[in-house]
Amino acid sequence: MENTGNIKDNATFVVLVRPVKDKTGKEFLTYRMVGEGGKLVDLRWRKETDLRILNECKKARVTVEYLSDASARYEFPRFYAGGIVAVEKIF
Repeated sequence: MENTGNIKDNATFVVLVRPVKDKTGKEFLTYRMVGEGGKLVDLRWRKETDLRILNECKKARVTVEYLSDASARYEFPRFYAGGIVAVEKIF
């Protein structure tokens, strides 16, 4: 991941965790960050991030060590996050 200059340290945001099935029937979880005005933005995590705490809930307020905006490199808005500091379950 290259440094685009849009990195925030200790960012806090709301995450929605949703189970999804693809055409072949494989199940996986998607992560969406709630942005300005309630807009849902794709959220990706670094490989070394432990997501077990986050996977237990559907909606949570998460504080991470860093958050990087990668929207300039992709067609749709996307953020990369890593290093979960705190998770506050909403439901």
